Amino acid sequence: MLTGAIQLVEQGNPSNVTGVGNSANVSESKEAITPMPIGAIQQVEQGNSSNHPGRDNAGSHDHAMYAVLLKAVQSGNLKAVQDFLKLHPEATGAKVTWRNETALHIAVFAKKTHIIEELVTVMSPEDLAIRDRYGYTALARAAASEDYRMAECMIRKNPTLLSISRQNGPQGYIPVVSATNLGNEEMTRYLYSCTPLQYLELGKSCNDASLVSEALLSGYFDIALDLIERCPRLARARDRYNRSPLYALTSMPKAFPSRNRLMY
Repeated sequence: MLTGAIQLVEQGNPSNVTGVGNSANVSESKEAITPMPIGAIQQVEQGNSSNHPGRDNAGSHDHAMYAVLLKAVQSGNLKAVQDFLKLHPEATGAKVTWRNETALHIAVFAKKTHIIEELVTVMSPEDLAIRDRYGYTALARAAASEDYRMAECMIRKNPTLLSISRQNGPQGYIPVVSATNLGNEEMTRYLYSCTPLQYLELGKSCNDASLVSEALLSGYFDIALDLIERCPRLARARDRYNRSPLYALTSMPKAFPSRNRLMY
C-alpha cells in the first residue's frame, strides 16, 4: 500500500475522478477542536455579562432558563431531557450558552450518544447546522471524538453537514479533514466513507490537499492513495501549510524500514 502511494505521489496517475469517498499525530499544526471540560460548561450559567463580553443581560436570563436542560444533557438523563423539551420545544434549536452552543453541542462534549440521538430526532435539519461562537457545528465538534456513532444520526438527517467547514472561505476544514488532522482513525474512516468527493471542493479550498497530507501523516495510506487515484493532481498539491504529499512522507521516517536507508 505504501509503495503504491509513493509511486503515485512521484508520478501521478491518469485515472478519472469519479464517485465518492470509500469505505498520528505528526502534523505540524493541529486544528483546535478541543472539547470543553464539563466543569467549564457548568459555569456557563453562572457569573454575569461583565465576565463574558458579548453576553447581554437578556441572553443571560435565557441561558439560566436552560440550566435544567444542560444539567440533564451532561448527566445523560434522557427522561429529564425529554420532559424539558415537551415543555420547551423551542429549546431544540436554541443557543443555550453564551458560547452559542445548542444542547446538541453540549451532548457531544459530554459524549452522551443516547442524548445526541434523541436531540437529533426532534431537531430540524437546519438546526443541526447551527454553529457555536467559534464556528463549529455539532458534527464538527464530534469529529474530535473516536466514536463515529455520534456522527451517524446527524449525517443521516442532514448529509450536507459533511460540507460545512469551521469557517467560511478556502481555509476552513470540513469534518473529515478535521478528524484526520486530529488522528481519530475510526471517525476519519467513517466520515471519509460518506463524504462526497465534491465536498472537498477540488482545487477551490484547502480540504483536498490537506486530506491527503493529513492522511499520510496519520498513517492512513489507503485513504491518501484513494484520493490521489481519483484526483491525480493531488500527488503534487500543497495543503494550507504548504506541505506536499512527498513532504508528508519524508516527515515520517517510521514509515520506512531502517534497512532501506539511502546509501551515498
